[in-house]
Amino acid sequence: MSRFELQFDRQWIPELARCYDYAGERDFIKSVAEPARTRGWLTPDEFIQLVAWKTQSRSLPLFLKNDRRQMVEASRAACSPSTPEAERTRVLLQLEGVGFPVASVVLHFVASAPYPILDRRALESLGYVSQRTTYTEHFWQEYVATCRLLATQSQVSMRDLDRALWAWPGLPDRDRYRLHLR
Repeated sequence: MSRFELQFDRQWIPELARCYDYAGERDFIKSVAEPARTRGWLTPDEFIQLVAWKTQSRSLPLFLKNDRRQMVEASRAACSPSTPEAERTRVLLQLEGVGFPVASVVLHFVASAPYPILDRRALESLGYVSQRTTYTEHFWQEYVATCRLLATQSQVSMRDLDRALWAWPGLPDRDRYRLHLR
């Protein structure tokens, strides 16, 4: 049994995804995510932009302690289809300033497999409300499995599911999306 349960009817995912609004995302996708996904890894400058985007620069001083070569090696290993899935997150977590939330953004935007972004708002949409900022490998794997299943069952991309999960907690009328829950 999963600790996660979608708090709104999954039929609303496409509409909720359209409600998503996160400052700077379009520029971030165009300048960082798309080139990195095409290449299959992040340059140091792209990685720095990614950390700044995800953490609103909170983790940046710690992240900047990493050697630029280590940044590239970690992103290559994490995003390589030949790296076993269980190892992808671990290699990123070896970098200073990278926890599961930042690692999830790397995998979400750069890896070829679908990964959700780990965020407290997305967790709230799955019925998990906590001020926790550290996570375990088991928690992460359960979250990934839940989101992949939801995306498949709902026939939506992981990006649209992620946008919907992030948007729902911030909506003033979010309870209207609960109407079809059984």
